[in-house]
Amino acid sequence: MMHHTPGAANFRRCNVMYLLLEEWGKFTRSFILFYFSRCGIATKTHLVEKMNPELNSSISTLIRPMLSDDGIELVDIEYESISRRKVLRLLIHKPGGVTIEDCQYVSRLIEPVLAVNELLVGDDVLEVASPGLDRPLKTESDFRRAFGHAVKIITNSPINSRNQFVGEVNRVENGIVELIDASSKRIQIPLSQIAKAQLEIEF
Repeated sequence: MMHHTPGAANFRRCNVMYLLLEEWGKFTRSFILFYFSRCGIATKTHLVEKMNPELNSSISTLIRPMLSDDGIELVDIEYESISRRKVLRLLIHKPGGVTIEDCQYVSRLIEPVLAVNELLVGDDVLEVASPGLDRPLKTESDFRRAFGHAVKIITNSPINSRNQFVGEVNRVENGIVELIDASSKRIQIPLSQIAKAQLEIEF
């Protein structure tokens, strides 16, 4: 017959509580990172750096096929300094929307791969989030994701005496973005002439 001392029992209970608190801490940290990314909240200590094109290409080439297998699209890669720490942020998209679980899954999937290939080193932090609503639309893929939604586009030079357009994205192909405005008029805008574009948020 085994004899359990009160001290041993207390130790086990404390150990279990510690493990539970540790796991809860991991979850809350992931949630906070995801929430702040979704809401576009940043502090003055944040500095977004321009990523080396070769590094961006290496990371994209490595992880894009992995995400594609799960129906997830890599939208963009950002590199940021936060209080002397480097943050590598992956922005992802999935039909139906990105959840916290999706972000956590991608983080667990990608982090070891980046570490093995020395693309994430030392105290670097990997963060996964979905693009914010106010994120600029730049590529054909960006506009395809906005299909059926209202966007605001400013062009480099006037098109039919105008350089500002608002309408729903109706078609995107061969470098042309087609909008349908409030009067049901179709407007075709070359991607190369777009200076700035983003979703038109309605309240």
